[in-house]
Amino acid sequence: MRVIYSEGTLRALMRQPRPAIYIIVTNGTVRLEGVVRNEIERVLAESGIRKGTIAFKIINNLQAEFS
Repeated sequence: MRVIYSEGTLRALMRQPRPAIYIIVTNGTVRLEGVVRNEIERVLAESGIRKGTIAFKIINNLQAEFS
């Protein structure tokens, strides 16, 4: 989780009452679920996971409110 929210653009999402991004790990597969504000945040979240973890597969199911 820290890997994603260490990105300056995504820090505001951490202060929300409910998490904007859910990270689900199953058998070496990391799945991102939730809603972010835009496509840039969607890409940054996936990038943070790729830099900070070793996963066999990453599935980015984040939805961008504004494209």
